[in-house]
Amino acid sequence: MYVSQETDNHVILLTRKTGNVPVSPALHHPTNKVEDIQHFAANVGYPVMVKAVDGGGGRGIRLIRNETQLVSLAKRAIEESPSKQVFAEKAAVNGFRHIEVQILGDGTGNVTHLWERECSIQRRYQKVIELAPSVVPDRKLIAKVIEDALRMARHVRPAFPP
Repeated sequence: MYVSQETDNHVILLTRKTGNVPVSPALHHPTNKVEDIQHFAANVGYPVMVKAVDGGGGRGIRLIRNETQLVSLAKRAIEESPSKQVFAEKAAVNGFRHIEVQILGDGTGNVTHLWERECSIQRRYQKVIELAPSVVPDRKLIAKVIEDALRMARHVRPAFPP
């Protein structure tokens, strides 16, 4: 899989699936249709997270907790997306942590990590504080997260190889 833009969230989602990394249920293709998001939410249940495929800085992200919120919040996420394309995934809320793994790669499949950082303290989907290492006490779980990140990264090739 070739990645030309770090902020292409849908490509990152597909890469996680390609690398056999556990993921939340998600739309398989970007959309600009509220009906697609309604159908997805009806199948997986609420809450769902709608994200601009080319978002960043917290824009184009909406947490939709029930059917009454869906139309207005999905439309707002689509409007905030530069490409007017979003994807949706089952939202991980209440007790989940936002853990990121820094990865370095040479563009040929050789990758390494610079450990993990916790980004759970956020405001409007923007990280406020990053903690490294994370405060998750289960280091075996963190080791699995890091290995999954490495497995995913091995499937990514830059759009402009070295």
